[in-house]
Amino acid sequence: MLTREQLAERLDYSHASVASVEQGRFRRMGRNSAGMPKRTRSTLVVVLLIWSLFAFPWFDKGCDIAEAYTAVIKYGVPEGLEPLPACYG
Repeated sequence: MLTREQLAERLDYSHASVASVEQGRFRRMGRNSAGMPKRTRSTLVVVLLIWSLFAFPWFDKGCDIAEAYTAVIKYGVPEGLEPLPACYG
């Protein structure tokens, strides 16, 4: 019969206590288990999409991509034929 230490070594759960390995209360650290929560990830995706929608008019008026995303933060959405300070310095 295996000792607690041997069982923990064989299962290679260095982050779990020996007692939790024995009782089956462990979760192997996989690729997605240690990442950010799904709600946070979804929120970041939505924010990025909205930011991209606001940056497109700047890009369409002649700014490069980096200037367009920065212009959204500095100036908001361009209105009509206003001067484009974001694209010219």
